[in-house]
Amino acid sequence: MKKIFFLITGLMLVAAPLFAEEGVNQKELKELMGDSYMIEQDYDSSVKQYREVLAKDPQNIKARVSLADVLSWQQKYEEAVAEYLKALELKPGDAGVQRKLAEVYVWDKKFDEAKAVLIPLLENNSKDAKAKLLYGKALLYSGQTKEAIRVFKELDEASQNPKIVSKGDA
Repeated sequence: MKKIFFLITGLMLVAAPLFAEEGVNQKELKELMGDSYMIEQDYDSSVKQYREVLAKDPQNIKARVSLADVLSWQQKYEEAVAEYLKALELKPGDAGVQRKLAEVYVWDKKFDEAKAVLIPLLENNSKDAKAKLLYGKALLYSGQTKEAIRVFKELDEASQNPKIVSKGDA
């Protein structure tokens, strides 16, 4: 509930200047409409708004990631993966997008693909708890139970000592 409150408050702060001036920035307006529809769980309308933003500004990473998020919630995994990959082309190495991509692979039962995303991510930051948890899930669901247990034990131990784990950026 707090997240929704802060998201709505943020949207209001961003939207206020748009209407104070003459004319409205249509790109920002469409993006805000996409965000609003996403909050209301009107995913088809949200997808439409984000696609309109991206048609005019294909470099808009925020709209692209938001579109991918919504598509993943609609279980349109292949489309979501394509959008996350486009976002990573625009911003290579973005750990947040990499984790989202890996999570969609896990949801789609593409565990090898998830591991292929997560292994380099963890090599760069072995303390990324979110990535490590996803890696453990991919191992577990792909039948690598002993390796999953090892990863989960590492996470459990790290959670006892906050200095050796990072939550990762969202």
